[in-house]
This record gives sequence, structure tokens and C-alpha cells, in this order.
Amino acid sequence: VKIATQIGALIMGKPLAYQMINGKKTIVECSYTLSNVDSMIGFALGAYNSEYELVIDPPVFSTLLGGNQDDMSKAVTVDTNKSAYITGETTSPNFPMTPGAYKNSSTSKDSFISKFTPSGTGLVYSTYVGGDNGTDVSTGITVDYNGHAFITGFTSSKDFPTTDGSKVKNLDAGSDAFVIKLKPDGSGFVYSTLIGGRNDDFSNSIVINPAGEAVFCGYTAIINSKSDFPITAG
Repeated sequence: VKIATQIGALIMGKPLAYQMINGKKTIVECSYTLSNVDSMIGFALGAYNSEYELVIDPPVFSTLLGGNQDDMSKAVTVDTNKSAYITGETTSPNFPMTPGAYKNSSTSKDSFISKFTPSGTGLVYSTYVGGDNGTDVSTGITVDYNGHAFITGFTSSKDFPTTDGSKVKNLDAGSDAFVIKLKPDGSGFVYSTLIGGRNDDFSNSIVINPAGEAVFCGYTAIINSKSDFPITAG
């Protein structure tokens, strides 16, 4: 079934339904149906045994992720191997980290990036991202065909980690947007850069174009009709 949304069509695969009867999985015919009354999507089922539990479209996996303080997911994506990548913000000093991660300790509100195994039974990598003297929040993530995670968000950390040649090397004031390309194993950056001016700047989402370039968007504060956000000619 195809569902129209503001950002494009959402295509839903055929639902799976089954019953466990005497230790054997019995498949039940199942398809989507659309109500003519309220346009609600439901399920049309074939014959099944009402004396046994009926499972419809079960999740591949479901899990909690976090430490002993506040943890919030802001964005998620999936790569070609069906590994899920989650990014967001955490204040937990014991958020689950993996050996070899870029940053495995935190003393403030940091961004995090975690990559799950396709089955959801473990973490391929999990790392903090951010400085030690401010707030760092990831708001968007995407992954290329080579397994590089691209993360965007905003930071108020004056020691936010950036790489040589970055557009903005150090935070001037307030908040800046950031864009990071993470190595496939989560051990470090291909690049990390801040984007912004003297006013507050925020980034909300990110995609990768066919050339492998990061395209991101957000917003910037205009104070007294002035802004020094970097703008290109034309």
C-alpha cells in the first residue's frame, strides 16, 4: 500500500500474520484494507483459529537504549544491510558505549550515535559526540552506501571537535550548527565542521546527494536585521 505524506510516498510492504498452534507457526492470510467511512487503514484477514493468539505484523526487534539519566532519540535511519542508526541527546554518563568508539565518556549533555546489528541484539558501535563545556544535540542522520553516518545538529560547546579545514573551526558565541561524517566503525571523523555566525544557528535534517555531498537545512537568528551566516554568491 502507498500512503501520501508531505515528504513523499510511504510504501508499506505486505503485512505478516500468523498463529503458534501446538508449537507450529501457521500463516494467516493478511492484507491492508481502507475504510470508506473514515479512511482508516486496517487489516483484512483470512481464516484463523480464534482460540489462539493472532500476531499481525510483528516488529523485527524492539529495545530500550540509554543510561541512568535522560536519553532522547531525535532521528533514525537504516542502511542497506538493515542496520538501524539512532542519534539524539543524552545526559547519562553511563550511556552504553562500545570499545573503540570515538568518545566513550561525557560530563555534559552530549549527542550520541548508535548503530545496531540488523537483528537488534547488539551494538556495532555507540559513541558520544560533543564538547565538555556545553550542550550538543543531534537532530538528523543519514548513511551512505559505504557505511559512513552523516549527522547534523547544533552545539553550544566551545570545544566541539572539528577537523582541519572545517568551515568554522571554533564556536564564536551562542549556538552553531554542525555537520559530521563519521567513519564506518564509529572510531572517528572523516570530517567535522561547524556552520554559523555570531547569532544562534541550528540544523534540523540532512541528506546525501548522488555526489556524496551533505545537504542539510535549519535556521539562523536574525538580530537587528543583521546576520553573518555564511552565504554563497548567487
